[in-house]
Amino acid sequence: MGKGFRKCRKTGARILTLDEQVFQHTVEIVIGIEDDARMCEYLKIHHGSSHKPDSGSWAGQTLIVDDVQNTVFVFLNDFDLTPYWLGVLTHELFHAVHMVFDQIGLPALEKGGQESHAYLLQWLSQKFLQAFLSDPRAIKR
Repeated sequence: MGKGFRKCRKTGARILTLDEQVFQHTVEIVIGIEDDARMCEYLKIHHGSSHKPDSGSWAGQTLIVDDVQNTVFVFLNDFDLTPYWLGVLTHELFHAVHMVFDQIGLPALEKGGQESHAYLLQWLSQKFLQAFLSDPRAIKR
């Protein structure tokens, strides 16, 4: 896992890479990408991906890119410690958890399987907030 946020010189995005060890997946959280065109530019620059956009603009978006193995991308067009952005973060991390579990072949939320989903959501949230609160590169300048 990276030590904290890093900044992309070309797009200005702030990037946090979380390497989850139990299910061996990476969740890459990218702040400052505002639409599909910039998301595609970011994916091409950092991962050589040829992902094609399909949704326009958004507050947050979570996706798996076919040509990047074991990685879930969470894009937020901004972030701050406000109820709105904490809600958007939680919403997108919820999608990320489901995508990780889909990729490893574990069933979606069902009776008795909720705890592992909840633990992964908690871990991702804690790691993101720890990095955001302790790393000045996370704050938009």
